[in-house]
Amino acid sequence: MGLKNSSITDKDYINVTAAIIRKGEEVLITKRAQNQPFPGKWEFPGGKIDLDETLENCLTRELLEELGIKIRVEEPFLVYEYDYNRPDGKRHRIFSFWCRILEGEPSLRVHDSATWVRMKDLLGFDFIEADKQLVDLLLKNMV
Repeated sequence: MGLKNSSITDKDYINVTAAIIRKGEEVLITKRAQNQPFPGKWEFPGGKIDLDETLENCLTRELLEELGIKIRVEEPFLVYEYDYNRPDGKRHRIFSFWCRILEGEPSLRVHDSATWVRMKDLLGFDFIEADKQLVDLLLKNMV
C-alpha cells in the first residue's frame, strides 16, 4: 500500500479504487445516479486516482466526498482490469481494498441509493460490468 499513482499509471489505463466496506456480515454498495454513466447500476464506492495520490488517499478522499464518511483502508483485496471499449482505447485498472468506517454514516451526495447487503445476496443486484468480477471473487472467497 502507499503506492503512488505515478508509479502505476501508463497511457493505456485509467486507475481507480473500489472500497469493500464491511459492517458485521454486510458490505456497502451504492447505486449510480441517473446523471452518471451507467445510471442505475450498483457498484462498490470509490473513484479515479489523482496524480501523485496514493491508493489509500484516493479511497479516503472519494468516500468522504461521495458518502460523507471517514474510513480506514485495511488491506488490499484484488487488482484487476476491465475494458469498457472506450473510443480512446483506455482500459480501467481497479484496485480494491477491504475498508471500515471510522466516522459517520453513509449519506447520498452523488449516488441514488446506498445499502448494506450480505455478501451472499450480492448476485441479486445489477452491478456495473467492471464490478461483476469483484462480486464473483467475493462470493468464491466467502467463509
